[in-house]
Amino acid sequence: MIKTYSALVRVLTNIAGILVALIFLGVFAEVVGRNLFNVSIPAMFELSVFLLVFTAFVAAAAAFGQGTHFKVFDLAGRLNGTPHRITRLVADLCSVSFLIVLGWFGIKLALSQMDQPSAALKIPYGLIYMSLPIFAVLSVVLLVMRNLAPVEEIDAVLADFASEGE
Repeated sequence: MIKTYSALVRVLTNIAGILVALIFLGVFAEVVGRNLFNVSIPAMFELSVFLLVFTAFVAAAAAFGQGTHFKVFDLAGRLNGTPHRITRLVADLCSVSFLIVLGWFGIKLALSQMDQPSAALKIPYGLIYMSLPIFAVLSVVLLVMRNLAPVEEIDAVLADFASEGE
């Protein structure tokens, strides 16, 4: 399970990186086309905004998996043994509660917008809003996997992610 967890986090991180590169390339092509060739790509602004939304949620799910989600003060990191595990579990339960609400209302929002197409791309806005429940499900899966894994193994994986980020 720990290999699956680590692979999923790495995949999400790589997808976020690819999406950032696509945004960069699209905006760069639009700027170069408009300024050098006086040609504009009509849907590029809309596409870059939509990709930015997906990028934010994919990167946030990856952050959940790396254990870097919404930390103001890392109390769990200062504890050892059972208190560490309990504190992290309580924090994760709070996060899961939030993600369930986000996912539920994200689905409702997405379904309510499926009949409204975007101006340039003509795709339903509901598809863009589906990023909310997708993010919620991915994050909950990662949090559940993290809490089911042995503490030593997950701590080693999280430390590995932290050392890669430095």
